[in-house]
Amino acid sequence: MFKGFFGWVVGSCGNILHTDNGGTVGDEDLRIKNEELRIKVYPNPVVSNTSIEYELIENSDVSIQIFNYAGQVIENMNESQNAGIHEFEWNTSYLPSGIFFYRIETNGKHASGRIIKL
Repeated sequence: MFKGFFGWVVGSCGNILHTDNGGTVGDEDLRIKNEELRIKVYPNPVVSNTSIEYELIENSDVSIQIFNYAGQVIENMNESQNAGIHEFEWNTSYLPSGIFFYRIETNGKHASGRIIKL
């Protein structure tokens, strides 16, 4: 899963900052192959179901993982998808309230963000 030190911080205006080296923290730029990966998470905060919508600019193998605050994977999806708009629906009704993190990986690049469960 993760090696070394990592972490996330939520800044003002909902900015998500991350570190994967235990030191430098930077804005999550959500870019894949120098093209923007458009991600919408709605509703967020969520009560029972939320959707992660994203657009692929080319056919890709896609991995979506959802982690709890301790970094444990609680949901995992891996599949090949065609270019276009896709939606991953996540049922959160069985989970306690808290902050969860998602990570989308395609073609060796990744993007991540947070989901708040009420």
